Amino acid sequence: MRSLLFIFIVLSCSIALKAQTRNPKECRLFDDSRVHRVDISIDTNKLSEIFKHVFSNSEQEASFVIHYEHDSDTVESVGLRIKGATSRFNPKKSFKIGFNSFVKGQKYQRLEKLNLNANWNDPTQIRTHLAIKLYENAGISVSRSSFTELYINGSYYGLYNMIEQIDDAYVKSRYGSKKGNLYKCLSNADLSYRGDRIKEYTNHEKNPTYQLKTNKKKADYSGLLSFLKLLNQNTGSGHKCQLENRFNMDDYLKVAAVDLLIANWDGYIFNRNNYYLYDNPKTGKFEYIPYDFDNTFGTDWIGEDWGNRNIYDWAFHRDFIFNPDNFENADDEMMEWITPFYESFMADTLRPLYYYIMQTDEYRNQLNYNINLLLESKFNTDSLSGEIDRLFTMLTPALKKDSFDRYSWEEIVSSMDEAIDVEFQIATFKHKFLRYGLREFIEVSHDQILSQLEPAESHMNLVALKVRKQDENLIFGVQINGEVPKNISTYISMDSGPFRQYAMSDDGRGDDQVRSDGIFSVWINKENSKEVRYYFQSELDNGESVREPCSGYLTK
Repeated sequence: MRSLLFIFIVLSCSIALKAQTRNPKECRLFDDSRVHRVDISIDTNKLSEIFKHVFSNSEQEASFVIHYEHDSDTVESVGLRIKGATSRFNPKKSFKIGFNSFVKGQKYQRLEKLNLNANWNDPTQIRTHLAIKLYENAGISVSRSSFTELYINGSYYGLYNMIEQIDDAYVKSRYGSKKGNLYKCLSNADLSYRGDRIKEYTNHEKNPTYQLKTNKKKADYSGLLSFLKLLNQNTGSGHKCQLENRFNMDDYLKVAAVDLLIANWDGYIFNRNNYYLYDNPKTGKFEYIPYDFDNTFGTDWIGEDWGNRNIYDWAFHRDFIFNPDNFENADDEMMEWITPFYESFMADTLRPLYYYIMQTDEYRNQLNYNINLLLESKFNTDSLSGEIDRLFTMLTPALKKDSFDRYSWEEIVSSMDEAIDVEFQIATFKHKFLRYGLREFIEVSHDQILSQLEPAESHMNLVALKVRKQDENLIFGVQINGEVPKNISTYISMDSGPFRQYAMSDDGRGDDQVRSDGIFSVWINKENSKEVRYYFQSELDNGESVREPCSGYLTK
């Protein structure tokens, strides 16, 4: 069956309905045009407790002050603790601020929590922020990011990346509801189906594979288990549409494209780690939310050349196995944290979502399209060099005086363009982990992936749909690339009602402007509907029909 290229046309009219998974406007906290200053004041004994028990998630009460260009804000009685996994071993710690930890309901700029990431692996301090901007440009829901100098009790602790927490406030801002289950997916979160026993998915005391972050009292995992069972059954001709009705595949294929380009090996495809799943009650679909991007753009501590890896065979292989003898000098507390990560690399290499995409022509083709689009428009040295230069110039004063940073200034400057001779170390395990400079990796990855990339014959790309308020019409536009269909229709369901068919035309009327230009459109009265589901169906001259997507969704 031949697919067609469908592209929704962005129409210049007032927004009444919008697609889900959009990032909110930047607030002052996440203004990345300057480096902020954060001051934490905390009792010295409480601070000593935090650094004495670096593996504890217990919070100590402190005050938080953020300084902007002309004023500052103070939030009293916030929680402070060290955060991270392997990064807790590093001399420069990452921190989590809990605005509501000691004062119930307290928020700052609608945030309940804020992450202060040390980005110890990255001498440039740019990789995480650059990754976030690439996800944003691909239309993906992702945490907002900015930079700050951190002072604790007046002492300078270095340059930090401020990252928005993914929690109920986050999903409310992106998906319009915080009532759904939000799962934090950590080591071994391979999306395999392990039966209906909940402990198979929450089997590690400190770091359950799927941590339920909302609706904890109900602790209902049935939605997650039914999704995993559906993903893994992979049977029958209707499986693709059944899966799309339960999972936002279109957005995930954009995430996967960015992951492969930036070599996000600590995410799902390779390490089965560092993402969230949100069971969106508005759509009935799971949303995939990536996070934690310090191990990207060529950083490595498992011995792989990420600039030259095959994107169609990118998942974990058993040749990546740590030697436990490397950890012989680790104490008991350290081993409690090391063991789950070591066991993760020894585990089975299941990646059902990635492999399903690789084996499904439509998804593999769409992934190819997404990658090619980013290679041409966003992921190349011409597009990224200006932003890299801007960020590095802005961060230079803070980087130069960061005494917690293990890199010399000469190494930091060199690492922008070439590999530097530094080692990652946990216990006695050492590995040279900066195989590439930042710009060097972008160039190598771009050229290598471009040489591998299969041609993309078709694709559907969803953008915001808009409506003219004065006549309450929804305006659907579809651009056809390739063989012109015999006919094409929009099927619309309003407020869970039956689907109705609306024929589309390429007659030059409405917003189409030009007759027979491959742009089809139809105007539909939305009848004061709050929710609209839709799909397009076309028929070719040979009698074949194409439906895209299985189920689109808009909300007021």
